[in-house]
Parts: sequence; C-alpha cells; structure tokens
Amino acid sequence: RSGDVAAGFLSELLLSIRAASHTGVLSMRTQSRWKDIVFLKGRPVWADGGDHADRLGTMLLEQGTLDRSQFEAAVAAMSERNIDFGSALTELGYLTATELYAQLRLLVLRRVVLAFGWGVGTWTLGSVFPRQSSSFEVAPLEAIFQGLLASGGRAAIRADLVPHEGLYVIPTRRFAVDWAED
Repeated sequence: RSGDVAAGFLSELLLSIRAASHTGVLSMRTQSRWKDIVFLKGRPVWADGGDHADRLGTMLLEQGTLDRSQFEAAVAAMSERNIDFGSALTELGYLTATELYAQLRLLVLRRVVLAFGWGVGTWTLGSVFPRQSSSFEVAPLEAIFQGLLASGGRAAIRADLVPHEGLYVIPTRRFAVDWAED
C-alpha cells in the first residue's frame, strides 16, 4: 500500500498496522527528507530518519543526559575507533549498556512521534522486515497519543476519537496480546 502524506493521516494508519499485526517498514519520503518505521507484529521496533532531531546525540543533548564536551568526546571516539555513537558512549562511561538501551527506546519513540509532524510527501508500507534492524520496541498507543499531542494538540485527539465513541471492545483471548501496553 502507498499514498500521500497529509496532516493527520498517521494515527489511523498506525492503528491499522497494529490491528493487522503487520511486519515490515513504513517509509515516508519527500525530495529532501526521509523516515522509516519498522514494525514487528504491528509494534514499532525501530525508526530512523534524516532530520537533525532524529539523531541520538541531539536527543541526549536536549534532555541534558550529555553535555557538549561529552558529546564531542563521543564523536571523536567514533572517528578514532571506527565505532558507532552508542558504543562510544558506553566505552567512555557516559552511559551503561542498560541506560543506552533505554535511551534507544526513547529515540525510537521520539522518531515515531516526529513522524506525526509530516504534512507532505509520500508513504509506502512494505511487507519485508529489514535484514539488519535493531529492536527497541515501543508501545504503539503511547506513540500515537504523543504524536497527536505533538502535532495537533487535544483537538486532533478528540477528532480521532469521535468516530469511535459508540463502539466498545469485547475482550478476546488475544486482546491482552494485541493491545496491552507495558
């Protein structure tokens, strides 16, 4: 499937991906920007993008986990040792492996939330799970809620919920597996 990116399209698409337990990649593209969200059984497990805000270092600086000198030391270690940014952070002792894992989960959530800000471009949904993709699963309903708040506030959330006001859920044996959030 594919289509045009438009304001507000992502929440419905992510809910349908979750309901179908889709495994594959949602790719969003414009001429100058890109974003990929990888799903395993309908749950986002990895996301990447070309925007400055999609970078781990940017996030860690913004939240105060790293200061500028630590960031620069990690970048230097990357060049000198030919390692990735996360490895540099753990080797330099700025983050433990457990802390890095938690930060990478936050990064995936952030990247999914940032996708809600897209208003132009195209999207495609593929059925192939990438051979090399990290797995830092995030809760899909949390990502949708945060994405709606970040891109349109409470009015967007209300607009998405109004069509479902008369519906209710009858739990099944799969309900906890399909919809439970940690």
